[in-house]
Amino acid sequence: MTGGEVAVQTSWGPSIYATVDPNLEFRQGELISGIVQYRYYPEDGSVEEISHAYAIIASQDCDLLQDHNSKEATGESQLNSILLYEAHETSVLRGQVAGSDIWKRIVQNNDERYHALEAAHAKFDLSNVGLPDLIVDFRRFFTISPMDLAKQIQAGTAARRCRLEMPYREQFQTRAAFYLQRVGVPEPHKIAQPCPSVMLLTAIRHPADAKAAFSGPRRAAASCASAAHRLAPA
Repeated sequence: MTGGEVAVQTSWGPSIYATVDPNLEFRQGELISGIVQYRYYPEDGSVEEISHAYAIIASQDCDLLQDHNSKEATGESQLNSILLYEAHETSVLRGQVAGSDIWKRIVQNNDERYHALEAAHAKFDLSNVGLPDLIVDFRRFFTISPMDLAKQIQAGTAARRCRLEMPYREQFQTRAAFYLQRVGVPEPHKIAQPCPSVMLLTAIRHPADAKAAFSGPRRAAASCASAAHRLAPA
C-alpha cells in the first residue's frame, strides 16, 4: 500500500476496483488483458507464443514504483521480470472443475488454489467495456519483463484494464503468498476418534440422563466404557 492510501468509498460501500493511470507505474493487483508470453526453445531456435486473455500482477507495489522511477530517470529497468497469475473467465474454468461443492468453495474464496474476482464495471476499466467474473489460479503463474509488457501495451496487443482496491488487493496478495508457502508432509496427522461410549458418558450431566444412557441399546456401549475403565492402568 502506498503512503496515505485509503480505500475508495462509493454510495454502496468500499469499491473493489479502481482505475489505473496509463502514465504511471504498474500496480500490484492490476488486471491486464491480451498478454503474450514468449517461450524460447534453444534446441531448435523456435519460439512458442502463449496468450493470456487475462492476468493479474502479483509483484510488490514498491518494486514496481522503483522500477518505473528508474526507467524515467535512466531508461534502465531494475526488475528482471514482473510476476503475474493467469485469470480465467468463470465460464471457461467451470467446465474444468468437477463437483458443485468444489465450485461453491471456489467462488466463495474458500478454496486455497483459486481466487475469485467479481466482474468490474466499465467505469473502472480503461477500455470502457468492463471485465467479466474471473478466477485466478495460484498454480498458474508466469513472468514477463517490464520492458516487454510495456511494449505490448504500447503496441495495443495488451491492455491495462483496472486494479484491485484495498483491502481486496491485500486479500489477493495474502492468499497467493499462503498458497506458495504450503508445506507438503509425507503423511497427515492421524487423530484417534473418541469411543462413542466415552462421548456418551462425558455428555451425562443429570441423573435422568444417566438412567437413559444405561437403558436400551446404550447399555452395551456404557458397559464397554466401564470395562475399559477397569482395564486402564492405575
